[in-house]
Parts: sequence; C-alpha cells; structure tokens
Amino acid sequence: MLKMNDLVKFSQTPKSTILYYVKEGLLPEPVKDKPNFHLYDERCVALLAFIKYLQTNFNASISQIKDLFAHPANLERLRHIHMSQKLIIKIRRSQ
Repeated sequence: MLKMNDLVKFSQTPKSTILYYVKEGLLPEPVKDKPNFHLYDERCVALLAFIKYLQTNFNASISQIKDLFAHPANLERLRHIHMSQKLIIKIRRSQ
C-alpha cells in the first residue's frame, strides 16, 4: 500500500489528478485507516500509467477511458489496435 505522496512520486501524477480520478471512478477508493491517512493499492501506479498512455496515444477523454474500464472486451480491442499501429510504424521505418 502507498501513501499519497508515494503514489504521486512513483506515478509522476499530481495529487489533484489522482483525487479527480478517484472521484471519477478510474482509480479505486483508498483505504482510510485514520482521518487524513489514505493508502492506495500499488496497482494504482500501473493504472495511472495506463490512463496517461490512453490519453497520449489515443487522445482518449476521461469519459472514453471510463467506458473502456467498464467493458473489458474494449480493452482487448484497444490492445489489438495498438499492436497494429506499432507494426505499421515498424514496417514504415524498415522501408
């Protein structure tokens, strides 16, 4: 489990963004052992990286990302699209 400061540091994501993603349901609610002491699952680092990846490479909005997370089959299709794009780039570079 990670404290907010550690999650910010490891994910290189501002605290305000993390709080917003929790509010929007993109990240799970933290464990709240004490007032003002929240612990986040380590998987949040990977989730934040994936959200950044979707925004950067697919120009995905928060609404679109929420839809992807709600429908796992969409994530598999996205993976195939990404792999196809990488293959096209590789082919173009080799020509």
